[in-house]
Amino acid sequence: MGILASGATALFSYMHRIPEFSVCSNFFYYFLKEYVLPLILVYALYFFTTKDSVEFKIKAFFPVAAAFYAIYMPYCVIASSSAAFSFFQLFAKPVLMLSEVFMASFFAYRIYCAAVSKDISRIIVLSFFAVVMLVIPPALETMYLLCIALPVVYIIAVIFALFALVLFFINSRKDDGFIYLG
Repeated sequence: MGILASGATALFSYMHRIPEFSVCSNFFYYFLKEYVLPLILVYALYFFTTKDSVEFKIKAFFPVAAAFYAIYMPYCVIASSSAAFSFFQLFAKPVLMLSEVFMASFFAYRIYCAAVSKDISRIIVLSFFAVVMLVIPPALETMYLLCIALPVVYIIAVIFALFALVLFFINSRKDDGFIYLG
């Protein structure tokens, strides 16, 4: 799926853009084009085309999205750069994308569990945190692009990645984790 999306993007669009000095336009570009929209579209395509149980589909969120981003993310980094690659593009952006996919899988499973138990207040709280989690990586990339508080960008990126790592270790210790591992 990542190969098809990258190929279609290469054939039908021009990835290199000259960014405006605008927080809103850059944020929405990264939010929609590189981080959230591909994640939602790939998972929706998987969710509605397979015949597995809903719980299995929710637990398969991370492997499906990670496989897609393994192809799509390097394409985005390489195709959108016109000069030498920076530390952010080569290291921080891939870590942010992987962390976002991992936390999205965590929140998708927790929201599913709350929906099964019909706990509306928990669904609302988890949905709020899921939206916040989806906003952080494109906001950091926008701040990096516009050179707004670069040390803060890297510090928040490290905290974001460490939080995802903590969730990973929590998942690996449970028998009923939120990721299908085999």
